[in-house]
Amino acid sequence: MDLGVRQGSLREANLELITRHVFAFGDEDHPVSRARLADETHMTRSTSSRLVDALIEGRILESLPAISVSGRGRPAVPLIPARGSYVGLGMEVGVGLLAARLVDLSGRVLADSLDQLDLTGSDPAKALRHLGVMVKEILDEMAPGQVLVGATLSLPGLVDMSAARLLVAPNLGWTDVDPYPYLEEVLGPEIDFSVGNSANLAARTVAQTRPGHPGPWSSFIYLHGDIGVGAAMMLDGREIVGAHGWAGEIGHMTVDPNGPACRCGSHGCLEQYLGRHHLLLAAGMPPRASIHDLLARVRAGDPLAVEAVRAAGHALGSVLASVVNLLDMPTLVLGGDLAVIGEYLTGPVEQEMRHRLLSDPLAKPLVVLAPATAAPGATGAAYVALDRVIRDPARWLGPGRGTSDLD
Repeated sequence: MDLGVRQGSLREANLELITRHVFAFGDEDHPVSRARLADETHMTRSTSSRLVDALIEGRILESLPAISVSGRGRPAVPLIPARGSYVGLGMEVGVGLLAARLVDLSGRVLADSLDQLDLTGSDPAKALRHLGVMVKEILDEMAPGQVLVGATLSLPGLVDMSAARLLVAPNLGWTDVDPYPYLEEVLGPEIDFSVGNSANLAARTVAQTRPGHPGPWSSFIYLHGDIGVGAAMMLDGREIVGAHGWAGEIGHMTVDPNGPACRCGSHGCLEQYLGRHHLLLAAGMPPRASIHDLLARVRAGDPLAVEAVRAAGHALGSVLASVVNLLDMPTLVLGGDLAVIGEYLTGPVEQEMRHRLLSDPLAKPLVVLAPATAAPGATGAAYVALDRVIRDPARWLGPGRGTSDLD
């Protein structure tokens, strides 16, 4: 192998190693010092320092004011992910919303636009053009010098990630949609564009508390509820997406084969017990009410609302017991609408699983609530866009920076 190629590959690998380490372990409260970075990556101080300088110059890392240390030695120079330099665009199409969000490498939301609207049975061209207008508005808020590194679109249903297409979204009523032509004009042809499933992308915000920084659980099932119900699975920090990338359609697992008809064409799917429309109907509430309206009714002790959530919890517990029996996941994370009503949902879920889990009482899965934030899929989508920088920092530095004879 040519020496220049080998040296370049080693440099790229070392730049990635340093970047991943600072993103995984450094933040403003607990920054990583240069000395600690060299020790933990097993590089010489000179090599590590030279590469750090290149990453700072390239605005991927940022140094904070030096901290005096006791005893001899130079003050420690803390390192964190750079703020306000590279940004990722996350977009989301949900049954009840459109969202666009700009996030920087530190995880800060720099600009945000969210429209609550009912997209059931909507025209995909009209909805995606509306999203394009929202994207243009937040891109116009970018400060001089900020660099957009990529854009990812979160979509409900089955997606073909390799072709960046939506195959089918039963609750939207969309089939075989290529979203890029409706967004190309505002994004520009040079921006990397990708699509992903909404539950998988929302789960990113649980697996990572900010770009590149691991969350508290590495193996879990994430369940996201709104009009529909989706799931994502993480094992040791890696997504389980299945052979075609379609794993996680828990909303279409059967609770009762003789149950109500579902938009997917089957009967008795979990969505027909846990989806927002069913919950509101069962609680005797109008279909345009919010999940927060339902929560208020439950807290007030309204018997219909209390029973609707209780029955939904038992349906969810029944399905989750089958999933845990099959996959042996230690943690179940409830997100979206499920997190909003989670304090009343988890009891019936756990009660139902106790009767159905083979492993009970040997190992009980932990049921936790995700932060009840709007459009987590858009945030996770922005994280995916920013992964381009974390995975390949050399690409963004340009040739020559941080080189030496044996980097």
